[in-house]
Amino acid sequence: MQAEFNRKLENIVRYGVVAEVDHEKRRAKVKTGNILTDWLPWCAWRAGTTQIWSPVTKGEQVILISPAGEINSGFILSALYTFEFDTPSYSPDEHVIQFADNATIQYNQATGELKVRGIKTALIEASTSVTLKTPLVHCTQDVNVDGNVNIKGSVSAQGSATVQGSVNVQGDIQAQGDITAGTVSLKNHTHQGDSGGITGAPNG
Repeated sequence: MQAEFNRKLENIVRYGVVAEVDHEKRRAKVKTGNILTDWLPWCAWRAGTTQIWSPVTKGEQVILISPAGEINSGFILSALYTFEFDTPSYSPDEHVIQFADNATIQYNQATGELKVRGIKTALIEASTSVTLKTPLVHCTQDVNVDGNVNIKGSVSAQGSATVQGSVNVQGDIQAQGDITAGTVSLKNHTHQGDSGGITGAPNG
């Protein structure tokens, strides 16, 4: 009787390592000491109308909770850092999520800097709109826009511009250099004169 009581008491809280994971059933087996448990559920961060999916991984050290002292009726709680799976940061100001492919989401509460690194693509789907409220948006590479672009402020560009299609301008056009339509130069074109000769180039 006492031995059974001690066994159950010892099993209420145990440490173990995830040995197998069944993602569809949301269950895992844990190796704790010489014991390999049955399939047990792991605790989720949220599992109601708000849900978060972040399954345990093989080799992850966890805490095994068995309220009645029966291991195969327990559940998997939380995780513990190990030498094999060390922390992605040692800073008291950083909050970091690191994934298996080394992609990271990192926020530094001291500097206010958010970093997302190591990803290949990113997709934001919004049924109405996406608003970026900031003094400056800086893109270091190309930008492709499939729809229309409405700009209410001024536009400053360095480099050449290519337009395929018509251009409608409501207002004046000012150019420091020449404007060419086909082979006709705005600055240097001539006209047939009234007396049959050729006029000179336009006046500046």
